[in-house]
Amino acid sequence: MSAPVEHVLAVLDAAGRRPRRSGGGWSFRCPAPGHTHDDRRASGKVDTGANGIVLLWCGLGHEAGEIVHALGLDLGELFPAGTKSRASRCHGLRVIPGGLQPPTPPRVTKAGRPEVGVHGCTAVYDYVSTDGVVIYRVGRSVDKQFPTAHHDPTLGWIWGHPPDPMKVLFNAPAVLDAVERGARIFLVEGEKDALNLNAAFPDRIDYVATTKLGGARSAWLPAYSAALRGAVVWIVADKDPDGTYAAAAAARGLMGVAKEIVIVEPAAGKDATDHLAAGFGFADFVVVAADRPVAVMA
Repeated sequence: MSAPVEHVLAVLDAAGRRPRRSGGGWSFRCPAPGHTHDDRRASGKVDTGANGIVLLWCGLGHEAGEIVHALGLDLGELFPAGTKSRASRCHGLRVIPGGLQPPTPPRVTKAGRPEVGVHGCTAVYDYVSTDGVVIYRVGRSVDKQFPTAHHDPTLGWIWGHPPDPMKVLFNAPAVLDAVERGARIFLVEGEKDALNLNAAFPDRIDYVATTKLGGARSAWLPAYSAALRGAVVWIVADKDPDGTYAAAAAARGLMGVAKEIVIVEPAAGKDATDHLAAGFGFADFVVVAADRPVAVMA
């Protein structure tokens, strides 16, 4: 292997994208936004071209630039020292390092949205804008599949993740109100945990639980940080590597934005739902990290 491809594979592995040998190259879980189930089918591909240049692309149409940006890399890192990327002069083709790739075909849209009892869904979760309008919906099946659809202004409800500018925190109006009141925000992993934590103490108004779309490995967006500006945020990390990754990513995004950031873990089980099912409350969360001395919530 050449030095650039070793570097790229190491970054993919560190980011949890699971690069694996596939044919003459490698496959990996693409980190670019828009994949369902964290791209479990590994649509990303890595290969080497002339002079050791790294070829990087995604079977769903993400370009090398989108992938390296999601990994925190620069396109120049795909090239050996002393070589340069060159823009293509061929009409209708996109440049990938070391070769040319046909343009992505128009995206096919399919009307529909998750409903309980359809596509195996046992629950559905609506994400609403700050003014209360449902803008996308996530389903949940017994085998933990999460079909997602969003409302397109022109096409209506269509399957697929919404574009990043549409994305909001779960239960956004209540989160906005809680931030303004100075209530504590619990950031958990998954809609089920958020709903269970909000329902656990219905008479309390000093907290709101929320989450983001796409699970632990979905990107933490600047819009999420903006919604939590000035907030007291407790991040409940699932007790697994993905949970640790997600908590750290959220904390990084909130540095200098939130008033207080605390990372906690459940006292029992893997997640907030297990913690509650074991009879534990707020005061029982185990503090893992904090940006200042922590006042335990009774």
